[in-house]
Amino acid sequence: MAVLSEKQRTVWGALHAFIRNRGGVVVSSPDDVRIRFSCAPASTLPKQLEQIGFKPAPMEITGPLVPKDEVLTQHGRAVSEMDERQNDVVTQMVIYEFAMPICR
Repeated sequence: MAVLSEKQRTVWGALHAFIRNRGGVVVSSPDDVRIRFSCAPASTLPKQLEQIGFKPAPMEITGPLVPKDEVLTQHGRAVSEMDERQNDVVTQMVIYEFAMPICR
């Protein structure tokens, strides 16, 4: 793993915040020269990164992260039918990757 310069660490931190503030999750190490992040398939985050000069490439699609159905229980039994609910949650994420800019 390459060691990032001080400028690259500053840029990495700014990119991490940019991604996080737009609903993405950075999954790469802070000292990695390639930034990997995940977001929902319909997210505009990859396009937003392209608009500021980066080229995120889709690497993989993850499987379900959380169950779609949720039943609230108490002592092992459903509390009531009203407590059964459908989660409107993202069940897949796309992992993207792009290179850190060269900072001198």
